[in-house]
Amino acid sequence: MSMMRLKGEEYPEPGVAGIIINEDNLVLLTQSQKWHDKFALPGGHMRKGESMFQSLQREMKEETNLDIVSGDLLCVEELMYPEEYYDSGRHFIIFIFRCRPKAYNQVRLNDEAYGYQWLPLADIDKFPLTEWSKKAIRRLNDPAIAHFE
Repeated sequence: MSMMRLKGEEYPEPGVAGIIINEDNLVLLTQSQKWHDKFALPGGHMRKGESMFQSLQREMKEETNLDIVSGDLLCVEELMYPEEYYDSGRHFIIFIFRCRPKAYNQVRLNDEAYGYQWLPLADIDKFPLTEWSKKAIRRLNDPAIAHFE
């Protein structure tokens, strides 16, 4: 007997997100209706057959037009029925990478977001940002995490 799997109903949905910090120590955030107009780290779903890094590269290119050349896994966030998301019945596991693009000045959004902001790290608590994004960005200052070049 075969069992039909409906998206998001049987298993958590794996995704990736990127913390992109430019040379002025500003982090890139995107704004969309799917997060009730709050800003969030850019990212999206992983695809079958893609590594986490390949998913990160594809999602960052699709959502921001930036070509990611390096990245390291910073943390994993679990969003179980997130009220911040337009479809709060979802369950996500998001692999969040600190990453570096080839160039910082080529941001161009796709139709999933309508705005973006380069925000000083010190201002994350003063900004309309999703809680999971704030939590991930705060991890940058964790003394157990070595900063990459």
